[in-house]
Amino acid sequence: HLQAYGLGWFLEDYRGRMVVHHGGNVDGFTALVAMMPEERFGVVFLTNMNGTGPPNALMRKLFDLQLKAPAKDWAGEGRTRLAAQRARARQMQARQESQRVANTKPTLPLSAYAGTYVDSLYGDVVVKEENGKLQLTFGPVWRGELEHYHYDAFRVKFDTPVLPQVPVTFQ
Repeated sequence: HLQAYGLGWFLEDYRGRMVVHHGGNVDGFTALVAMMPEERFGVVFLTNMNGTGPPNALMRKLFDLQLKAPAKDWAGEGRTRLAAQRARARQMQARQESQRVANTKPTLPLSAYAGTYVDSLYGDVVVKEENGKLQLTFGPVWRGELEHYHYDAFRVKFDTPVLPQVPVTFQ
């Protein structure tokens, strides 16, 4: 199915009708606004779960009901897709873990990694040594402890429930 982007809205054909929609996620919340202008029909979903799939499935289910289209198991398809994505993620994580070299140490003392790292797109990332550990801060809200992985690679677990561990490699 084809999709375009116009003035901040995703535009797509759905069963011969134009659908205009946009959704997003913020720490612990998901929102979706979707309309079929030709049908003068729209829906808004607000949830207290980050990155959850049901709003998209419900949108399509409600659009099907509005159009009197044949029933389709959108939730089932979403569960199947999610299970496949999780299986791929587990395989990738296992592959990455198999490449981890055990019992290595950082090349430098922890204090040598401390500093402000600047990127023209992402801005400043600040690394500080506190109580014999490295702390990473990114932007106004992302903060977490760096855990040594191997060599000069670390993992940071930010103080937020929505992100997994993020790899950080010093070069």
